[in-house]
This record gives sequence, structure tokens and C-alpha cells, in this order.
Amino acid sequence: MKLVGLRTKLIFPVLLGAFLLTLSLKFVLEPAWKLHAKETETLQQQKVISAMTPDLIRNILANDYASLFSTLNLQMQQNENYWLSLVLTLPNGEQIYPAQESTPTPKKTDLLITIERQLAIGNEPIANLKLSVDWSANWLVRKSEITQLEFLVMLIIGAATLALILMQEILVRRPIIKLESAAGRLAQGDFSTQLPVTQNSDEIGQLSRSFQLMTVKLNESQKMFLDALTRATEDSIRFKTIHDALADALMVIDESGLILSFNPAAESMFGYSDSEAIGASINMLIPPDHRHGHDIKLKSFYGSDSEKLDLSRQVFALKKDSTIFPIIISISKMTLSGHTYFTALIRDVTKEKAFEAELQQSRMEALAASQAKSEFLAKMSHEIRTPLNGVIGMAHLLNKSPLSEKQHKQLTTILQSGQSLLTIINDILDLSKIESGSMVLENIEFSLLKIVQDVMDLFYAKCQEKGIKLTADYEKTLPTHFIGDPTRLKQILLNLVSNSVKFTQTGEISLTVSGTSSENDPLYSLTITLKDSGIGISDEAKSRLFESFVQADDSTTRKYGGTGLGLAITKQLTELMKGTVSVESQLMQGSTFKIQVPLRVSDQLHHQEELTLSAPPQHGNQLTGHILLVEDVEMNQIVVEGMLEDCGLTISCAFNGIDAIQMVAENDYDLILMDCQMPQMDGFDATKIIRNDMKKTMPIIALTADAYDENKIRCEQAGMNDFITKPLSEDALVETLKRWLPGASDAPTPPLGNKAFL
Repeated sequence: MKLVGLRTKLIFPVLLGAFLLTLSLKFVLEPAWKLHAKETETLQQQKVISAMTPDLIRNILANDYASLFSTLNLQMQQNENYWLSLVLTLPNGEQIYPAQESTPTPKKTDLLITIERQLAIGNEPIANLKLSVDWSANWLVRKSEITQLEFLVMLIIGAATLALILMQEILVRRPIIKLESAAGRLAQGDFSTQLPVTQNSDEIGQLSRSFQLMTVKLNESQKMFLDALTRATEDSIRFKTIHDALADALMVIDESGLILSFNPAAESMFGYSDSEAIGASINMLIPPDHRHGHDIKLKSFYGSDSEKLDLSRQVFALKKDSTIFPIIISISKMTLSGHTYFTALIRDVTKEKAFEAELQQSRMEALAASQAKSEFLAKMSHEIRTPLNGVIGMAHLLNKSPLSEKQHKQLTTILQSGQSLLTIINDILDLSKIESGSMVLENIEFSLLKIVQDVMDLFYAKCQEKGIKLTADYEKTLPTHFIGDPTRLKQILLNLVSNSVKFTQTGEISLTVSGTSSENDPLYSLTITLKDSGIGISDEAKSRLFESFVQADDSTTRKYGGTGLGLAITKQLTELMKGTVSVESQLMQGSTFKIQVPLRVSDQLHHQEELTLSAPPQHGNQLTGHILLVEDVEMNQIVVEGMLEDCGLTISCAFNGIDAIQMVAENDYDLILMDCQMPQMDGFDATKIIRNDMKKTMPIIALTADAYDENKIRCEQAGMNDFITKPLSEDALVETLKRWLPGASDAPTPPLGNKAFL
């Protein structure tokens, strides 16, 4: 049963945003307005008291209580709608006005204002004045105005929400429902279903065409399956008949090779009746190209002293219908009345061979299914990353334009949501590759110190923002360069540090890198310890912490977000490296994660490096050169051009590989940004032609939404120099261009020491 439909998933974020905005008006702004109104009312009444204070002091000093009472009574009459009481007492506590007890204070104390004023001459007090005001009537007037404003805002929100829902319904949900309906008929076995194929070049159009191609393939596969099923059924029925009669065939032949006895099982096995077989040569049951070998074997057995010839190896027999099939035969020799006879016990092993063939076929089908899964994930990755590149890229460009504070917050939410979705996609792809056994680790030289530096720099600003102390300690005696997979090791560190930053609100996060080695072991035992003062983990949650899609508890997911894949991938990557991961933690007392992996130290000599934590250096992005951008999606062209518009580059665009080749032939470019998947001619073929046929040597950088390592290898084989994964990051794009454009460089950040802290 479908609990949450696509419409709900599309509409829910919109409605949630509108609901939250309405709540903010009701429960945040309205109390603030009320407080402001109360303060304004208090100030107004204080002014009234200040205005009549001189008259009151003068009347008290003159003992003119008639004028005093007249002044106070006049004020009470003028403000009788909301002045509850006005009490004047002498310093000794004697009440001189009013003559009787004041009106009781109302229950709603938040709508009551009490103002006390001491009447004095110099430092000598002569009376105390206390005023109680019920300002509920004034508040009702102001609340009515606020309610009208809230209604107007909600009306605007409702109209905008309705318009957005309508656009989602027309542009997204309806086309997908058509696809869903057609795919449902296809899933029910209606392979004649014609899926709606649109001419649009967007993701839904591409998905429609992919489904149509799948329908054709399924039709072909169904026909092949039915044919194979028919043949398998016939073989099964034939085998069952033979088996039910007698599993083994039994026959007797004489020394000249004539058949003397032929049992019913043999009749069923070879297709001859006993009347046809008895008296005939045994050669009629042996394939022609096996008869000579059989005669030699039988003659040698005839002249030997052995009573039994066990041919447990596979041989072949011939049926009446000329069918050749495998058998296991056991021959015994006996002598009667001076004559030699041979008894042959024959077992048809056609079923066993068919089973072996089925196992082999199943294995091939399983491999094909695994390959299809990988191709599907790669396709889905490409299809999701392509529109995600537009969403994140356009939001990034919009963020560079003048915005209000509210618009900036909304845009920041879009960017953060896009990055979160990208992280989930990457985690699912990694987990799928690990579980399918297709994850292959690199074995190259890398700087462990630089990996630690990069990871800590990435979270430096976030820790500053949260007020968390961030420290890193790289053991001075520890080598800096090792042999292994730097990408996956960095991924492990990113997952651990990201978790600590997410679940730590105050205190400190410390990373320690150490290791040991021995003379007899070429591997270095590396230990990475990450300690934080975060929310901690319960003993019950620790037992399932490294499982896929698991977090400490449901409240963690609601409060902090995440899919629960990070630690599962960390554990499996660590185990792929022949290492271990462990955790020690207590609730509200922080956590300590420890990674231990064996790595081989690099034999190459390297200059001394040091670790420092500081804000990432800000470099200018001024570049020079003429770039050719080859990209079939206009939205992606706009994103790349917007990211590079302030860099001083000249950018030309081509929509496919054919256009790119023509433009390269007509112009000189300093660098090419090449999309991999394009209509007419993709980036791989275009790069091969530019490299091999046109002999061009300018740098070619791949732009692709396929994040699989196999795709990176394919890019290298085609002749590309570097690789950028969509959705594009402006920093990654600019840094890549700096590496390859002539004359572009960055000044390195000077090291501050081997131990750094925030």
C-alpha cells in the first residue's frame, strides 16, 4: 500500500513552510507586538503621573486635601474605562486616597499595568502613589489590527502555495503518473504496453524513452524465456518417465558385442524395443566417433583377469533417434559354459549435466543482474545529479545577487537541502558498491597529513560558528606519506568529523593521529582517534550504530537529520582496508571513535610537513584564457557561465560532441570543459577525436553526473586530463581551472606548527 504519494511529497514541503510561517506570525510576532504595546501603554501612563505629580506635592504640603482629592478624582473620571485603582499613601503607610479600599486586581495579570511613584521634596519622601491600569480594551483594538495583517499575509501565502502546487501537478506529477500507469501494466505482464514517449529533452522525457527501450528488451527476453521454459519442461518430462520406470539401464552382451538382454529401463533410455535391440550390435548405442575407442577398451578387458571394468568417467551413448547423451557405465565380466559375457549397468546423467548447465546459467544471470543493478544505479545517479546540478547551481548564482535577509535564509535552505540530497545519493551509491563487492580500493602514494589538514579545514568555520574548540594532533614521529586509498580514507575521516560537529553543541572536538611499526612487519599500524563532548550514545544504541540506515534513536533523526549511512559506510570501508572501527561513549558525556588500519609507508623522500588549523585562505579567482564549454543542457551552461563570470575568462558553448569538434577545428582554446553524456556524440568519442585525429593537446576536463570510479577510468582512457562531478561546486571548478590553465596559481598557506587548535 502506497502510504505517501508523489503529490504528498511535492506538496508537503510547501505546506510545511507555509504552516511554519503562519506559526511564526502567531506565536513569535504577536507576543512581540503585545509586549511592545504594553511597554508603550506603561510609558504613556508614566507620563500622566509625571504631569500631575507637581500638583499633588503642592496640595500635600499645603494640606489642601480638597484640591488633592479633586485632582485625583478628575484623573480617575477621565480614565475610568481602564484605570482600576489609584492609591495615595503617606510614608508611614496611612492611605489618604481613596477613603475606601481600591478595586480588586483582575485575574489576567498580563493585561494589568502597575505603576508606583514616590512623591518627594529633595530626598525627603512625602507620599507614595500607586496606579493599576487594565489595558485590555486598548490591546483588543491593537490585536484586531494585527489579526487583519496576519490574515493578509496568510492570504498571500495561500495564493503562492496554490500556484506552486498547480505547477508541480502539471509539470511533474501528471507525466510521472502516466509513466507509473504504463509501468504498472508492464509489471503485470502486458509487454505490449506502449509507454508514452515525449519529445522533451528533460529528465522525464529521457526516462520515458528508457522505459520504452526496456519494454522492447523485455519482449525479447520473455520470448527467449518461454522457449527455454518449453525445452526445459520437455526434458523434465522425458527424464521423469525414464526415472520412474527404472533409474538404470541393464543389458548383457556377448564377446562379439551382440546384445543378449535389454531391460525396460534400457528401452526407455535408448528408444529401442527389446525386439529391436536383442541380437543387434552394441555399436548402435555408441556414437560413431566413440566406437573405435570402445572396441579397444572392451578387447583389453576381455583379455584381462579383472572381473569388473568401472568406467565412472563420463562417456556418451546414442539413442535410436540419433540423440547423443552422457552416461556413466559400469561393466562386469562373467564366464558361462566356456563363453564370456559382459553385463553393463548404465546410468543416464543427462539430468546432472542439465543441472550443471542450469547452475552455470544461473551464475551468468546473477552476474548479469548485478551488472544491470550497477548500470541502473549509474543511470539513476546521472538522472538525479543532472537536475540537482541545475537546482544547486542556480541557487548558488542567485545567492550572489542582492537579496533580502529573508530571501537569503530561504536560498540557504535550498542550498543546504541540495547538498544533503547529494550526500544521500553518494552514500547510497557507495553502500551499493560495497555490498555488491564491486568497490575496488586504490593503492597509490598519498599524504596522510594533507588529508587530515583538508578535513579539519573543512569544518573549521562551522566549529567557530558553534563556539566549539577544534584541535588536531599529528604525531611528530609518524610518517606523512603512505600507500593506500586516499579518497576512501578521507571519506572515513569526513564521516566521523561531520558526525562529531553535528552532535556537539559546546565543548571540544579533538583528532589524534598516531601509529606504530615493527621491523618484521612492512605495514604501519595507524590509529586515528576522534573525541568529542557531544550528546553521546547509549549502550543499547552502540550495538547497532554501524548498521545501515540506523541512528541512535528516532529523536536523533528528527532533531539532527541524516540517513544513518555514514557510520555503516565508515565501518565497511575500514574493513575493506583490513582495519577496525570502535566507539566508546556515554549519554551526555561525549564519544570517542577509534579507527585502526594497516598502511604501508611510502619509500619516497618528502619534505617535512606540518599541520595547522585556520580559516581557508581566500584566493582571487582572476584567470585568463578562452574556454570551450561542451554541455547539452542549457541550464548547466548557464550555471557554469555564472560561476565563472567574474574570473575574466572567455567562454564559448557547444551543445554536443559534433559541434565541439567543429569549433575546436576553427578556434584555439586554452581548455575544454567536456560533458560526458550528450546526444549525437558524447564527450568520450569527441575527446578521442580531438586527441587522436586532430592531435590537440589542450587540457580537457570531464563534467559528468556519473560518480562511479569506472566512469573516471573511462574518462582517462578517452584522453581527458581531469574529472569534476555534478552537481558542480564553484570552488572545485575554479580550483580545477587554476591547475590546468596556463599562468594560474595560488600562494600556499604558511604552516603554523604540528599541533593546531581553534
